[in-house]
Amino acid sequence: MRIMRTVVAAVFLSIPLLMIMQQAEAAKPGGKGKQAPMFISGVNFLELGAKTRLEISGVSFDNGAFPVVSLDGAGELMVVSATATLIEADILPKVPDGDYTLRVPTGSLSKQNAALDLHFGGSMSIVCLDWYLTTGNGQHVHVEAFVQDEAGNPVIGAIVTMENTRDDGAGSAPVVYQTKSSTTFKYAGYNHGESCPIEVAKASGATGQYCCVGNEDFCPAGRYEALVLSVEAPVGSDRKWDGVTPPNSIDFLGMQ
Repeated sequence: MRIMRTVVAAVFLSIPLLMIMQQAEAAKPGGKGKQAPMFISGVNFLELGAKTRLEISGVSFDNGAFPVVSLDGAGELMVVSATATLIEADILPKVPDGDYTLRVPTGSLSKQNAALDLHFGGSMSIVCLDWYLTTGNGQHVHVEAFVQDEAGNPVIGAIVTMENTRDDGAGSAPVVYQTKSSTTFKYAGYNHGESCPIEVAKASGATGQYCCVGNEDFCPAGRYEALVLSVEAPVGSDRKWDGVTPPNSIDFLGMQ
């Protein structure tokens, strides 16, 4: 009987010890119970001579083993550094322009794998700036930008930054009344690109409205014009803006 009591005590003592060991294992990076799904939130493209470096941002890149980075059609990349939120990997030589899938696995579980579609090369153009007036009380002016890639396809997710000016015609320099950024999305435009060729408006990514809103002091009569300052490519693309702002303006008689 004395031996049986000793064995039972040993069994009960082992249960808390096992729980402590499991908790310690779960607390380790990538340990069971602590693994969160991997996620790629963005990719920055750096041209370094004959090679391209990808700065891959996201979460849970330490979710398992050391990450392996590859491009479908281009093979495995050389990982320069890796943390839980940022991986730097080099492509050598530079891959041809086109569409690829970036893959980052750290294990066999689905939560240990992440992927993102990438596009290398190409350009973006502001194909039209559509100025228009609202109607009714408090009439004022708006402008929307329409963006296409080098093949004439809509660019969705680009960030367009514009500087809008007003010239009151009194001989002084135009006044900058707004500098604003907006993201293009699958949207025909509030004004449906009425001052643009209709085929352009339908085949573009459109920004939201850039408005001159407020009282008479803020939105007086004059000639309004937009200057595009920058166009940032969507996540996963290294397309470059061609730097051209199309001719654009509207004459506004004042809020009615």
